[in-house]
Amino acid sequence: MNKKSSPARFQNILNVFFLNLDFLKQQSEKIRENLKDLEALLISINSQDHPEVGEFNDFISCLNRELEKLTTCLGSSSFEHLKNKMKAGPKSQVSEASNVPVKKILLVEDDPLTARLITHYLKDLQVEIIAFTEAEAALDYLGSSPADLILLDLLLPGMDGFQFLKEVKKRESAREIPVIIMSSISGEKEILKALEMGVVDYITKPFAPRIVNAKVKHYLNLS
Repeated sequence: MNKKSSPARFQNILNVFFLNLDFLKQQSEKIRENLKDLEALLISINSQDHPEVGEFNDFISCLNRELEKLTTCLGSSSFEHLKNKMKAGPKSQVSEASNVPVKKILLVEDDPLTARLITHYLKDLQVEIIAFTEAEAALDYLGSSPADLILLDLLLPGMDGFQFLKEVKKRESAREIPVIIMSSISGEKEILKALEMGVVDYITKPFAPRIVNAKVKHYLNLS
């Protein structure tokens, strides 16, 4: 790893790590719901006819206990505080190579795999990627921290991409930040709506890595 770019790369890896933890939390909650259904089903099965039922019940109980610990850990206020603090990164990160502040990209994408891919596409650029899975959290971040570019998905849980964009344009401190839509929605109506709302570009999924890289470099004025 190039030591001169390691702070930004570390922050990028860290943010994707927290994205994965958010995804893990969501999946663990779904698994716990599945386990409840299984437990209800197993009650109706005669354990004398199916001796393996007792063993499976023990496994479910063990899994429930571990998932409870995981959910408690990931849902704690101390974890949320640490996550937000680490996501924000250093207040003024500077490239040792050029003595120029590292460009910050706000990535709003709820799919961890897509977030990892985008981060990978941009790994050779001198940028820091601040990633969020929800638009509301990204807006909170913009309220106290600047960004040089926003990469925005449209299909998000809760507030969608268009609503997020509308809120960004209301803010004097954020309305001039260039926004690139990165979405699986490829309809002419949605693309025109996004452009009319002030986005600088619209990239449809699946992404071509070189195009993503080139567009980000262009809008950040990176050589």
